[in-house]
Amino acid sequence: YLLKEPLAFWILLLSAWIFYAAVWKKPASLRIARLWQSLLDWIKTYFTEFAMLFWIAVYWYTSISANLNIGVRHVLPTFPFIYLLASRIIGTEIRERMGPPPRRIWHGAGVIALTAVLMAWLVARTGASYPHFLAYYNEIIGPDQGHTIAVDSNLDWGQDLLRLGDYMDEHGIKKISLDYFGGGSPRVTLGNRFEPWWSARGPARGWFAVSATIRQGAFGKQGPGFYRTPEDSYLWLLPYQPVAVIGHSIFVYQLP
Repeated sequence: YLLKEPLAFWILLLSAWIFYAAVWKKPASLRIARLWQSLLDWIKTYFTEFAMLFWIAVYWYTSISANLNIGVRHVLPTFPFIYLLASRIIGTEIRERMGPPPRRIWHGAGVIALTAVLMAWLVARTGASYPHFLAYYNEIIGPDQGHTIAVDSNLDWGQDLLRLGDYMDEHGIKKISLDYFGGGSPRVTLGNRFEPWWSARGPARGWFAVSATIRQGAFGKQGPGFYRTPEDSYLWLLPYQPVAVIGHSIFVYQLP
């Protein structure tokens, strides 16, 4: 989640938390009864914000504790509420600061300028990611190294099969062995120019392409409770470097 969300968004969210912490008033007493009453008063005053926070907390807890956890897409329903909360805090900060004395005006103008820069950064980065939105990773790691963090729906759903066909056309590749992960049909897209391949068949020869999800699963590190049989391994591929990576999700090799 940290790496799949835009860095500009994280700075906006951090700014919102800083603004909120700056105006947060500590309860006059730390007694449990007083703290409870303060919480109830806050909920009554900011029930909309509380409802959104409650939804985010419940959904995230359910997602993290569930057995199925295969991508950031599972927490997408919380995104609009996170954006709304951040916007609410930043908008309130701007309105409250845009007034006398002059120091507060300059503070408000600074918040507006920061928000404008971050929004422009967000728009520019989104445009620069076109058309590889599914494979997006933010500037901390970038999409070129995204496969080292998480694949499957975080990077690779077979969306670059047509681009693989274009690459073959551009480089005059007559035949390619392919181990493909996704919902597309290589037979429809590539016709007779591909040969189905899988790791149990052993080392391929000539042009070879493999989807990032299969590649990482076939020679990535094995975690606790995970066992990979020798026939499911692509360890023979490790000495070779791909000659191209199609859309961040299909690795192309030219093997001896």
